[in-house]
Amino acid sequence: MKVAARHSPPVPLRRWLIRQRWQSWLYALAVAGAVAALLMWRGAQHTEPWRSLVYGTWQVTAVDDSGALTVRRATQSHAVCLLGIEPIDSGAYRRTIQSLIGGGEVRVSFDAQSIKAPNGRLAGYVYLPDGRMLNEALLLGGAARPSTTVPHELSRWFKRLRSRAK
Repeated sequence: MKVAARHSPPVPLRRWLIRQRWQSWLYALAVAGAVAALLMWRGAQHTEPWRSLVYGTWQVTAVDDSGALTVRRATQSHAVCLLGIEPIDSGAYRRTIQSLIGGGEVRVSFDAQSIKAPNGRLAGYVYLPDGRMLNEALLLGGAARPSTTVPHELSRWFKRLRSRAK
């Protein structure tokens, strides 16, 4: 029984295929290098302020009339809005925030979908020293309602919390 011989393409075609494969690898390597260089340049040129907020605790130095917190650590200071909620009564909202925080330290976490509020400030979830989320505590306390202006991951959860608070 004869086994059929495997046919290989003619020599010029084989050379052309080898050259094409080599050129495609070279092209892919050049594109990957260009993307890596662009990302490194962008990271060096445009440092996002929220990246430094992700780790560690921050001292709350002020709460403004809109309910935004000014947080500080060493030489850094940032204004952070509470993501996903808006005040019902700004005076009660501010007093509730001040009573819950009590001048203590907080931890700030950011949503993957939205980092900035429409007013240009950083927007995040603020965690109290006891582990509770300040955004949730304000919803449950009736001082805030869910916001629909900025999309975020916990929007459904905040709507359910608001219905529980009523």
